[in-house]
This record gives sequence, structure tokens and C-alpha cells, in this order.
Amino acid sequence: MEKFNSHIDNVVGIPQEQRKDKEAFDASLSMFSETLLNKDANEENIKDLELEKTERDLEVINFTQKEASEYISSLKKDNVFEVPIENIHILKNGGTNEYTEGRLSTGAHSAVRGGILVDRLKSDIEFSLILFHEFIHAKSIVVLQKIKGDDHAESEYRSGFKVVSRDGKEEFFEDFDEAITELMTKQYYHNIVLKNEIFKDEIEQVSNGERSSLKFYKGDEIDKINSLINKLWELNKDKFSNREDIVKLFINAKVNGRMLAIGRLIEDTFGKGSFRKIGKGEGVPEE
Repeated sequence: MEKFNSHIDNVVGIPQEQRKDKEAFDASLSMFSETLLNKDANEENIKDLELEKTERDLEVINFTQKEASEYISSLKKDNVFEVPIENIHILKNGGTNEYTEGRLSTGAHSAVRGGILVDRLKSDIEFSLILFHEFIHAKSIVVLQKIKGDDHAESEYRSGFKVVSRDGKEEFFEDFDEAITELMTKQYYHNIVLKNEIFKDEIEQVSNGERSSLKFYKGDEIDKINSLINKLWELNKDKFSNREDIVKLFINAKVNGRMLAIGRLIEDTFGKGSFRKIGKGEGVPEE
């Protein structure tokens, strides 16, 4: 059984403004190195769930990772992290749910170890969509932190759009992070999957109505962020050419960590403190 390998490659997701403080940057990088190299996954609970990768699995994995990397690169992120094939673990259907004790359903990623778990669903397209979702998580900005008041504890500080408090006790925008990732996955489905020969046979089945529509996950989260985006668009049409420009702001914040533009837009639209309230899950403010 292959273990999660530790990699420092993705630590480059440190916002540019933080890199200006070289002493702080060097200290952070040292901490990241220690965290990544000293945390070994306990794989005993996964060995009975993992499947050996077939040639078709490898074809879909490599294709999906290539497309995810190209998407992230198009957003001008530096140092796009490539997940090694040995860090991608294919589990039997239901394996992710069992391994995570019900916390996650069909896929998971480790920001610290740079690893991915994904159920091997019968549909190659659904398998690719879940892979793409997890690749986007893995390739987006990751910043780790020492927990305030505990020099020996580390956690994520930023993982995509999600932000963790300095004491590690609160998480903000986790639902939005998932929703943005799934919006990006939908773009991949419509712009790449439906037009590619690698999925030709299954696409024909979908087109001919021989199988039900593919399932996209995170429906509630997507509804929530779409509600916010719709309100921002309606109230700021003088500032944007179209609704998609606001969607791009959210995607850029997830991938590159540029939250300031989103924060300013929300605060200017709904008032001081609204960005934090939304991040805590208190709902989209009324107009």
C-alpha cells in the first residue's frame, strides 16, 4: 500500500504581500517544511478500501490533472502543484465515506500531505469530475499557521477560499470554498468533458438519454453562493460588465488568495462587518 508522500511544492501559495517580509516568510517556510515532512498518514485504515489503479484509471487521472493544472495556470497562479500519482488513492465505492467516518462522501484531499482520495464510481465522467474537484482544492492557495498560544500546533490558515482563525477554533467561508470549487468543476464538465474524445462513449449515452443526468455535489452551498453573487450583481451593475465578472473574483480569491477585492465589494454593498458575518455562515444580507 502506498503512503501519502509529503511535498513542499504547494507551500508557494503564500500571498505576495507576505513575501515582502523576508524574515516572516523564511520562518513560515521553515514551519511548513517541518509540518509537511513530519506528519505521516496512518494508512492502516485505508488498505482494505484502496483499489489498484487500472490503465483506464491512469488515463482519466492524467487527463483530469492536466486539465486542472491548465485551468489553474490560466488564472496566473505561480508554481502549480502537480499531485504525484502515488499520492492519488482510488477507493472502492463508499470508501471515502468509510475512511473519513462519514465526514466526506466521494472525495477528499490533504492540504498538508498533498494527497487525494477518490471513490472509483462506475461512470468515468463522474470519476473525473470528483478528481477535478479535489485537484482544484490541492492546486489552490494553501497557507499554514502556528496556532496562537500553542507553539507546537499547526493548522491551515488559508485553504482556497476558506480561512481559519489564528487560534484554530473558527473556520470561515468553508461552504463558499466548496461551492466555488464545484462551480469550477461545472465549467470543466461543460467546456472540456463534453467535448473530449476520452469520454466519447459515455457522452453519447448521456446525449441519447440512456443514463440519468450526472450528479453535481454541494448543491446547498452552490445555492448559497449563487444567491450572494446574484445580489452583488444586481446592486453593482454599474461596476461590472456582467455577472461572470463577479464569479471570476471569487474564483481568483480561491486560487490565488486575493480576498481583498471580494471583501471590499461585499462591505461596500452590504455595510461594514458584512463580510465577516457571511464568512461565519450568518446568511446573505438583505438589501
